[in-house]
Amino acid sequence: MKAEEIELEQSGGKGALEMQLVGMLKKGETVLEALQRLGAKAKRNSRSTRKVNGKAKDDTAMAVDNKAAETPKGFNDIDMITHLASNLMSLGDTDIYSRSYEELVRAVRSSGRVGPNWIPPSADITYEYKWDIPGQSTEETFGPFSEDEMKMWYTAAYFGESGEKVKVRKVGDDWGAWDDVVT
Repeated sequence: MKAEEIELEQSGGKGALEMQLVGMLKKGETVLEALQRLGAKAKRNSRSTRKVNGKAKDDTAMAVDNKAAETPKGFNDIDMITHLASNLMSLGDTDIYSRSYEELVRAVRSSGRVGPNWIPPSADITYEYKWDIPGQSTEETFGPFSEDEMKMWYTAAYFGESGEKVKVRKVGDDWGAWDDVVT
């Protein structure tokens, strides 16, 4: 048996590979769009690397590496998506890079690997905010809202010119300033 065949057998087959891939995509996103999103995020984060005493110092851990416990050693999200898509392509799914989140969810459901009450995972991030205006005391929390909604409101200066009028958090995380939480 070839090493590739052994790896595919150990992975649980096509359904298991599709299940893993679903959790790495946002709703409505194709595999290719996910790779573009993560590549752009990695490029932005690499710009935050600066030199201190002649040595490169990374200000922030790359956001695409935040699932290290879920991925094989040495794999970031880009590598993992590429690996899963490559394995699915070797199993005959030549359109894998153009398949959307919803198509993969349907494929997983129709494979019988999950029950009827299965809630598919997603890479979508939701945020909550609360107003943080000096002189006004309010602890009311608003949300959850999608990343896209929050960024549109930020662009429209709904939260102030640089998001200074709110505290923001990913649902379930700690509160912080806009620039510290939303990437």
